[in-house]
Amino acid sequence: MRTFKISGQVIDSKTETGIKGFRVEVWDKDLILSDFIGDTTTGIDGKFRIQFDESYFNELFFDRKPDLFFKVFRGDNLIKSTEESVLWNVD
Repeated sequence: MRTFKISGQVIDSKTETGIKGFRVEVWDKDLILSDFIGDTTTGIDGKFRIQFDESYFNELFFDRKPDLFFKVFRGDNLIKSTEESVLWNVD
């Protein structure tokens, strides 16, 4: 079974360095209700990775490519959302 990975990095726009300890959520944008894919916490360099296997991918996306956006939280506070700049049809 294949494994899918979503990875990225949260950086401070002023210092351009990675930020540790922020929670990152990944979502699939839909017209009515967006689907939660997963979440994780950034590492010491601000990097993150979310993994899931093919069975989860097929159940969630039904033979289509996801339209991804991210939400970044410091504690319970939403710091940034990319919902207005979705990554469309991600392979």
